[in-house]
Amino acid sequence: MIPELELILGAQSKVPQLGPNESDKRFKLVFRNFVSVFCMPGKPLVIHLDDLQWIDSASLSLIGSLFEDRRMKHFMLIGSFRDNDLSGHHPLLIFIEEMKKTDIPLEFIKLSTLNHKEVEKWISDAMHCSTERVSPLSTLVLEKTGGNPFFAGEFLRALYTSKLIYFNTDKGIWDWHLVRIRASNMTDNVIDLMKGRIGQLSLEGRSILQLAACIGQTFDLVTLAEMSAKTLSATAAVIREPVAQGFLVPVGDSYRLLELDIPLDDRSMTIEYRFGHDRIQQAAYDEIAPNERSAIRYRTGHILLKRGRVDEQIFVITQHLNASVMHLKDDAERIVLIQLNLKAAGKAKDTAAYQSALEYLQTAMTLERDSDWQEHYPTLMELHREMGTVAFLAKSYTLMKNSVEVTLKRSLTLLEKIPAYETLVHAATARNDMQEAISLGKTILKELGISLPENPGLIRVAISLFYTKFKLRSYSQEDLLNLPVMTDPIEIARMRFLYAMAQTIYLFFPKQVPLITSTLVRKSLTHGNSPTSALAYTSYGMIMAAMVGDVKEGYRLGELGLKIYEKFQAKSIEAATLVCFNVFVRPWKDHVRSTLTPLLAAHQSGMDSGDFEFAAHAAMGYCNRSY
Repeated sequence: MIPELELILGAQSKVPQLGPNESDKRFKLVFRNFVSVFCMPGKPLVIHLDDLQWIDSASLSLIGSLFEDRRMKHFMLIGSFRDNDLSGHHPLLIFIEEMKKTDIPLEFIKLSTLNHKEVEKWISDAMHCSTERVSPLSTLVLEKTGGNPFFAGEFLRALYTSKLIYFNTDKGIWDWHLVRIRASNMTDNVIDLMKGRIGQLSLEGRSILQLAACIGQTFDLVTLAEMSAKTLSATAAVIREPVAQGFLVPVGDSYRLLELDIPLDDRSMTIEYRFGHDRIQQAAYDEIAPNERSAIRYRTGHILLKRGRVDEQIFVITQHLNASVMHLKDDAERIVLIQLNLKAAGKAKDTAAYQSALEYLQTAMTLERDSDWQEHYPTLMELHREMGTVAFLAKSYTLMKNSVEVTLKRSLTLLEKIPAYETLVHAATARNDMQEAISLGKTILKELGISLPENPGLIRVAISLFYTKFKLRSYSQEDLLNLPVMTDPIEIARMRFLYAMAQTIYLFFPKQVPLITSTLVRKSLTHGNSPTSALAYTSYGMIMAAMVGDVKEGYRLGELGLKIYEKFQAKSIEAATLVCFNVFVRPWKDHVRSTLTPLLAAHQSGMDSGDFEFAAHAAMGYCNRSY
């Protein structure tokens, strides 16, 4: 999200892979922790976000997460937006209504338009004359612009450009032709005013501004030079005119190199500019014919793509090429664009920008051809699998269902179907439809070759438990710890699904939990240990100690689970393993105080990994045992 942090923190190790829900929670937690570093008593953090009318739902969700933590203090967020650009269902309006339902203090300040007296004072200050003298002109400006400061400024500039406002050198004062201004057909539309001002530029200045408008709100001189087929020095000379007119603003101080009058042939330097206002960019962009716009954006996308900084500029490159699909030359370019959209979606998903990720994936799907499944199967499979996950995270369940159906239909192996099945279960759980989640889980397990009885009797449960106990008698603690690592991907998937089912099913069908746990242990004995084996042995130890009354065996298996976790270092199951052992196994043998430190560690691990359920269990266990 902020690559520059590596310069301060150094290279960081890769975080463990988690499910989509857990990844989202972890990302927001890290974001909150990062922001809170700068919030200190006496030195509060104030963040101002401008132009919120352009914000998306995912960004609002990230902002909202800052206020979910009651420990966030000494922090103020100021947001500004143009309310005339918002429709009734705009994400920002929905977000504001949700925030009003909380006890977070909110203050709304509506910046009203300038009134006659304020416009009068503004113009009199600029003209260095009395308010009485400028009063008629102020009235006209107010009528034409409605008191909008930006519009009023542009209107006055247009009057000056048209020589309807001028400096009277004979009298040494500013003067104006009020009658001619009233009689003129001067527009009150700010975009038309901007177009008029842009039209006053030289042909080269106008062309360079239009090229810049196609590149983006912010752009660099090197890209602009390549787009205009000019040298850096020639481009720098042409761009001075729109900069002098206030259309463009230099970013940073590197533009001062242009003042040194030295040859600018080093294309590694970064001299950036931005448009002074989004209306300026819009006006310049509108002046270009639609087919020419798309051609320019096609060239821009390919220039940036050829530079090889795809990871750094993936969003910019993809957006340019998405806007110019009609210029794609062949299937090879089409497939590259599908892959770029897939990459952009992945990066957007990693930063919780799910709506943006969804849009990239939808664009990729419009480029898809049926024949691609034969020639580019891995790309198409990844595309639909990712669409299922992102649509679930964006709460677009219809899109999710459609994409999962395509994935299941097109999958060549059972292993390829598993991520799609997992998405369906995650979605049912997220909707709190636990019966649906259980039903789906059983269907998936059946396809994986495992059948769970609907309502097992106590005799069947007892047989399963004691059969597993009998098999364990043949292994010492050392034997169990040193079993081979499970490598069969189908068996790994079976283990993962069985454990997920145990977590979901225990509230509705508690008798099935011992059956599932016994199955997990026996699979570990047959196929080797996996991270899930740590939870299997710890859970089985809990059953032995609490249900069967064999505390010694239960404690032995609980400790084994901890050692297997330590061996695999699978952070995603650390909280669950520690909670299971320290809440349900350890107190049968050790003093309850010995569980406090591990439970604190479990809570922190759960928070760090996004496993908030077991983080909460750990916190509850700690509080319960502290008294």
